Amino acid sequence: MIEKIRASYWLKSGSLALLSQLSSVFFGFINFYILLRILDKNGFGVWTLFISVATFMELIKNGFITSPLVRYSMSQEKGQYTTILSASLLLNCIVTGVQIIIILSLSFFISDLWKSPELESLFLIFVVSTLLLIPATHFSAIQQANMNFKGNLYANITRQFVFFVFVAISYGFDIQFELWQLGIAHSVSILISVFVAYFNVKHLLSFSLSFSRKWIGELAQYGKYTFGTNISSTILRNVDTWMIGGMLSASAVTIYNPAVRIANIIEVPTISLSSVFFPKLLSRFTTEGNAVAKDMYEKSVGILFAFLFPVVLVTVIFAAPIVQFVAGDGFEETVNILRIAMITGLIIPFNRQVGVTLDAMGKAKTNFYFVLRNATLNIVLSYFYIRYFGVIGAAYGMLTTFVLSFAYNQYYINKLIGVNLKTVFAHAFSFQKKLFNFVIDFAKTKLKR
Repeated sequence: MIEKIRASYWLKSGSLALLSQLSSVFFGFINFYILLRILDKNGFGVWTLFISVATFMELIKNGFITSPLVRYSMSQEKGQYTTILSASLLLNCIVTGVQIIIILSLSFFISDLWKSPELESLFLIFVVSTLLLIPATHFSAIQQANMNFKGNLYANITRQFVFFVFVAISYGFDIQFELWQLGIAHSVSILISVFVAYFNVKHLLSFSLSFSRKWIGELAQYGKYTFGTNISSTILRNVDTWMIGGMLSASAVTIYNPAVRIANIIEVPTISLSSVFFPKLLSRFTTEGNAVAKDMYEKSVGILFAFLFPVVLVTVIFAAPIVQFVAGDGFEETVNILRIAMITGLIIPFNRQVGVTLDAMGKAKTNFYFVLRNATLNIVLSYFYIRYFGVIGAAYGMLTTFVLSFAYNQYYINKLIGVNLKTVFAHAFSFQKKLFNFVIDFAKTKLKR
């Protein structure tokens, strides 16, 4: 019975998390495809730089708010639930205030650095989006803490779909727009998704004006490391684009971006599993210890690798026609960038699950230092690689960083909980074998009919 319940959790929650990520990738890809044909290379590059900064700000808040709320609201008695949620919301507002000050202070400097004056108006509009992200982040964290992923799925699809409607209508009716109008559409999509999230989470909401200093301190203490981890992780994932924009041009960003977009697709299973993996490991680790952490890490990474390897192999072989279909003419330089990015993506499940495991084990500080190390290394490598190789140097820098971090992470996680790479690949092979047999049996059944 217990195994059935566990299987039900992984199937249901995993499916919802996967659908949420797939919707983001689907609409993100469609929007990217259309915008690449509406905007010139400079305009598209400017929008890409803006979205990377906006995503950076959003993930910073998620790191400081979501992980601490999920961890403590799940591990404490029900009587503390309202107190923890209220303290988390207050911290959410404080972080937002700091972010707005940073945005207003640095918007003109960043615009000059990237030689893109259009960014000034986009960042001013993003101040509104930052305020809207207060309830968006709060609602999302509460649902994750309650292992309820349906509301997050609906809110995410709504957000992606609203922005898509604006882009699709503009393209279909040949309506010209300025980048600041695209920024407004971005804010409106967040606003509508907040209302959708509220109707799915309102039965879980609880609030008190009596804020607990104890819990504000506890959440902030834990959150500062997950906050730092998210900053470092986001820098790691975006520094290549930012450095290309600063060292080369916005047009060079446009050459690089299609490879990143395509490669991001293979991260969907990893991100989806991680969002389900964290609360489940958190709930079991306190009673089962290192053994369950080892087992869940090896199985989860094995399954992810089994999924990703054939996708990476096919993409590397057919990179040229894929880039031609996605981006069109003038993106020949993107082909080899895509190949390198896909190989890098094959390492991501190993590194990401190490981080999730450390957070669930209460080692958020260690995870923060790991990701900070990676971000620093990538900045240094990207600087020299871009100067020497040009646009493709950013991809070389990312690959080198991930290979080096993979080597040390596996050494560390093996010493910590006994993770064995042979077991990981054994799980991967076993899963692929089962999947192959399932496909064969399914085909035979259809043929008999």
